Amino acid sequence: MPSPPSELTTSAKDSKVSYELLDAKDELIGVIDGVTGGSLEWSANTSVHVSGAMDVDDVTDIDWLNTRVRVKRTINGMTWSRGIFIPSAPQDAWRYGHRSWRVELLGKLGLLQQDKRGTWSGIPAGVNAIATVKQELQAAGHTKISIPDSSLVLKSSLTFEPNTSLLTRVNAVLNAVGFWALDADEEGYFTSSPYRAPSERPVKWDLLDDDHGIVQDLFTVDRDVYAIPNRVVVVGVTEGENPPLIGTAENTNPASRFSIPGRGGLIIPWSPETLSDAATQSLIDAEAKRWLEEKSSVTATAPIRHAVIPLKPNERVWWRNASAEIDTTWAVQAITEPLNSHDDMTTTLREVVEL
Repeated sequence: MPSPPSELTTSAKDSKVSYELLDAKDELIGVIDGVTGGSLEWSANTSVHVSGAMDVDDVTDIDWLNTRVRVKRTINGMTWSRGIFIPSAPQDAWRYGHRSWRVELLGKLGLLQQDKRGTWSGIPAGVNAIATVKQELQAAGHTKISIPDSSLVLKSSLTFEPNTSLLTRVNAVLNAVGFWALDADEEGYFTSSPYRAPSERPVKWDLLDDDHGIVQDLFTVDRDVYAIPNRVVVVGVTEGENPPLIGTAENTNPASRFSIPGRGGLIIPWSPETLSDAATQSLIDAEAKRWLEEKSSVTATAPIRHAVIPLKPNERVWWRNASAEIDTTWAVQAITEPLNSHDDMTTTLREVVEL
């Protein structure tokens, strides 16, 4: 299992955060001096995924409307990007004749969230899904795309109301063929790939309570076990005279206290409120399993504080704390990272359940 690099676990740290000013094509213009603080927040449950803000001493020659900001962190010589952000809504604050700026930062997916059309639009059945996503992005002027090709086609047509964002359109297509919702990586590329359940993802980091442990021994674990389902049924849309696809997943693991045998044969069903656009039977079955794993995760959540590492939402980590009898894998749900050289980051974990 991968432990954090020694540069990040040593007690003596040379740490700094730097800010690069980029043009609209993500090309370097220069360095932003005078940043005095701020923070970034990631969430696996929001469409744009990341936002934040930074405080900047008086700067008069930056066109915040037409530039971008790349945040980079360096610890003991190890440097990584935290992403490329769209600055927005700068607020100027005055204190004894001195001005500073509070600059809001939005992840690059915010560009797609703001791109809305004033008319009804649609995507027909039978088109190649990933090729369509790339065409939609390129038509809007976005060329930094890193999505693997796929032969999967849309089973049913998709229709969008006026003012539906480009991000919503693209994510609807990706979801129909079992891909992750769109994301933007650290270098500003729009990315997606076939979805993998938490239990199937590689362990990114070990967060252990050993001599090199970086997690503070101060945390709470919230377990919500109410109405956890052991059967999920997903119904697809109807196309023409063909019956809809139906995907079913059941928890039949006798070792699971929430399974059908674990509850003495009692079935606790659950279904999504909306119909699925899944393109094939295997995809709608996988969608049902995905929902079952999601709903079975006991929503065991634990906000933990730890030294800064290059962590992202949905990554899987191994967390061990012997005192709390915790020694299993968790998926990252949210991150709050202060933009300074010394404070720890706070990560909200969700326990991974294997069915």
